[in-house]
Amino acid sequence: MTRNSSYGRSPYSRRLSDFSNADFSNVHHGGGESDNIHGKRKIAFRAGASSFLRLAKMNSPEWGYALVGSLGSMVCGSFSAIFAYVLSAVLSVYYAPDPGYMKRQIAKYCYLLMGMSSAALVFNTVQHVFWDTVGENLTKRVRERMLGAVLRNEMAWFDAEENASARVAARLALDAQNVRSAIGDRISVIVQNSALLLVACTAGFVLQWRLALVLLAVFPLVVAATVLQKMFMKGFSGDLEAAHARATQIAGEAVANVRTVAAFNAEAKITGLFGANLRGPLRRCFWKGQIAGCGYGVAQFLLYASYALGLWYAAWLVKHGVSDFSRTIRVFMVLMVSANGAAETLTLAPDFVKGGRAMRSDLKTRKQLQWPVI
Repeated sequence: MTRNSSYGRSPYSRRLSDFSNADFSNVHHGGGESDNIHGKRKIAFRAGASSFLRLAKMNSPEWGYALVGSLGSMVCGSFSAIFAYVLSAVLSVYYAPDPGYMKRQIAKYCYLLMGMSSAALVFNTVQHVFWDTVGENLTKRVRERMLGAVLRNEMAWFDAEENASARVAARLALDAQNVRSAIGDRISVIVQNSALLLVACTAGFVLQWRLALVLLAVFPLVVAATVLQKMFMKGFSGDLEAAHARATQIAGEAVANVRTVAAFNAEAKITGLFGANLRGPLRRCFWKGQIAGCGYGVAQFLLYASYALGLWYAAWLVKHGVSDFSRTIRVFMVLMVSANGAAETLTLAPDFVKGGRAMRSDLKTRKQLQWPVI
């Protein structure tokens, strides 16, 4: 965007209304005709490297913490599959005809669950302590880098309304927090759920590979149904503020200028305008409600139909003597529990997108007309 240079601002300084497109990096000082060629250029990072690889490079002093935290995440993820396995095993033990055998097996699984609870306490602590350390140190570096780049801009850059100190500070905090969430919290959950899927698939194929193949065939449906359920339960309330923005503006202006409204007897007109701006959001909310209800119903159908198919095939295997009840119920429980972990991983995609956009603001440069006065 070209601006009048009488303000002491480079003609190639651009507005930073969004830090996702902002220039938080080293400021290059220059002038003359070279400023008319490029207003910005990328920092000399390794060609083709992604934003997350650069974030990992910034986090290199904490790679050891990330490794230990990943170990804790993998163990915690494995516990979910092991718990589903133990629970299904307990269900099969209760069908044993020998009371003595039943008591011994139940006691064994009780001790196993007590040990798992103690280990889960330790490894959950390890997971969160070490990954939080990684995330907080990364946040510190990103904020220092962004703030340093902002402070190297010329004074005219701060004259723009969108670059007011409060807005700059808020955007700095928001982008740094998005980066921290994408690298620290979300990666630990992904590692945890990946370990859950690996353990569940391994146990399924070892116990009964036929049933495992059938359940893996419907696995995408179960994951999609779980994700859709979370989306439709959340609803479409996120855009209500934008939908009612015009009506809110009318009400605010009417209250602020209540004397003028009363002087011109414009109460009925203001009320009519307010109601007219609410009718559109009302119609949209009605149809969004119908879509959410139908979508939630379809998700429920896919989920329970997948369960029904898996249980029907498990019963067929037991009926024809291919497998027994104990093996089939263990495979079913372990793989279905892992579907929730896979769905949780997919729901983290928006957080990674936000983190990537925030990080790309670190990878651009901006030309400055004047040297800073020190």
